[in-house]
Amino acid sequence: MTAPHTGGCRCGAVRFEAPAEPHHISYCHCGDCRRASGAPVSAFIGFAADQIALEGKSLKSYRNGPVA
Repeated sequence: MTAPHTGGCRCGAVRFEAPAEPHHISYCHCGDCRRASGAPVSAFIGFAADQIALEGKSLKSYRNGPVA
Protein backbone atom coordinates (compact mmCIF):
# COMPACT_ATOMS: atom_id res chain seq x y z
CA MET A 1 0.00 0.00 0.00
CA THR A 2 1.17 3.49 -0.84
CA ALA A 3 1.66 6.05 1.93
CA PRO A 4 -1.11 8.68 1.97
CA HIS A 5 -0.61 11.85 -0.04
CA THR A 6 -0.71 14.90 2.24
CA GLY A 7 -0.44 18.64 1.75
CA GLY A 8 -2.12 21.96 2.30
CA CYS A 9 -1.93 25.66 1.80
CA ARG A 10 1.25 27.61 2.48
CA CYS A 11 -0.09 29.26 5.66
CA GLY A 12 -1.11 25.87 7.12
CA ALA A 13 -4.77 26.80 7.71
CA VAL A 14 -6.02 24.01 5.43
CA ARG A 15 -4.60 20.49 5.19
CA PHE A 16 -5.56 17.46 3.12
CA GLU A 17 -4.89 13.74 3.12
CA ALA A 18 -5.69 11.28 0.34
CA PRO A 19 -4.97 7.59 0.97
CA ALA A 20 -5.69 6.62 -2.67
CA GLU A 21 -3.62 6.95 -5.80
CA PRO A 22 -4.40 10.10 -7.82
CA HIS A 23 -6.66 9.67 -10.84
CA HIS A 24 -4.69 12.27 -12.80
CA ILE A 25 -1.51 14.31 -12.74
CA SER A 26 -1.15 17.21 -15.14
CA TYR A 27 0.80 20.31 -15.96
CA CYS A 28 -0.51 23.63 -17.22
CA HIS A 29 1.27 26.55 -18.84
CA CYS A 30 -1.74 28.78 -19.61
CA GLY A 31 -1.53 32.50 -18.85
CA ASP A 32 -3.79 32.22 -15.77
CA CYS A 33 -1.63 29.52 -14.16
CA ARG A 34 1.62 31.32 -15.01
CA ARG A 35 0.31 34.55 -13.42
CA ALA A 36 -1.03 32.75 -10.33
CA SER A 37 2.16 30.79 -9.69
CA GLY A 38 4.83 33.10 -11.06
CA ALA A 39 6.32 30.06 -12.79
CA PRO A 40 6.39 28.91 -16.43
CA VAL A 41 4.36 25.78 -15.55
CA SER A 42 2.09 24.57 -12.70
CA ALA A 43 1.62 20.96 -11.63
CA PHE A 44 -1.75 19.58 -10.54
CA ILE A 45 -2.78 16.28 -8.99
CA GLY A 46 -6.38 15.10 -8.79
CA PHE A 47 -8.21 12.72 -6.47
CA ALA A 48 -11.83 11.63 -6.39
CA ALA A 49 -13.77 13.86 -3.98
CA ASP A 50 -14.77 10.91 -1.78
CA GLN A 51 -11.11 9.87 -1.40
CA ILE A 52 -9.81 13.05 0.20
CA ALA A 53 -10.12 14.37 3.74
CA LEU A 54 -9.89 18.12 4.31
CA GLU A 55 -9.44 19.91 7.60
CA GLY A 56 -9.11 23.56 8.45
CA LYS A 57 -10.98 26.77 9.06
CA SER A 58 -13.49 28.25 6.62
CA LEU A 59 -13.12 25.58 3.97
CA LYS A 60 -14.64 26.55 0.65
CA SER A 61 -14.99 24.83 -2.68
CA TYR A 62 -14.70 26.61 -6.00
CA ARG A 63 -15.43 25.42 -9.49
CA ASN A 64 -13.77 27.16 -12.37
CA GLY A 65 -14.67 26.95 -16.02
CA PRO A 66 -12.19 26.42 -18.80
CA VAL A 67 -9.25 28.78 -18.94
CA ALA A 68 -7.43 29.93 -22.04
